[in-house]
Amino acid sequence: MIHTDKDMNFGILDRLRVEYHLRQIIQLDRNCFGGKRAWNKMQFLADLPGKWSLSLLAKQLNEVQGFAIASCFNSQFVHLHRIAVANDSQGRGVGKELIRAVEAAAKSNGLTAFTLECPCDLKVDDFYRSVGFRQASKEFTHEYLCLKKKVESAHLYLPIDGSSRRIFLKSLT
Repeated sequence: MIHTDKDMNFGILDRLRVEYHLRQIIQLDRNCFGGKRAWNKMQFLADLPGKWSLSLLAKQLNEVQGFAIASCFNSQFVHLHRIAVANDSQGRGVGKELIRAVEAAAKSNGLTAFTLECPCDLKVDDFYRSVGFRQASKEFTHEYLCLKKKVESAHLYLPIDGSSRRIFLKSLT
């Protein structure tokens, strides 16, 4: 367990914890993202580099209140794939603590930058800015897409002002 804060427990979300809490995690994901954006069991259990040491779970009274799924995609970047917080826990700092703990784990692994992708229609800009992220420049977006081997999807991200997805970036140095 990373720590406890006002009856909220934060800890590493390893494969065994995902399997144990999978029903609650999937339900929370559906509540937050719904429809086509909801993840399935295979996405939550997929092995990715660093995932099981960078992903986190927030629980209160054994009920999942939030999670962050992250991995590293090279020796420099930690990437946040998913973050979700239960409606009744929003506004209590749970999301900020999940981001802070992923950052701490990433720094301890020598990673120097934090990225995430977000659909343009999700209204989360204020939250990401409040935890130090900024929308990536057009130049960084292109570099990022090359690193992630997503160049064929560039039309979804570029140009920044007409795209359906955005990339956010935060330095960890």
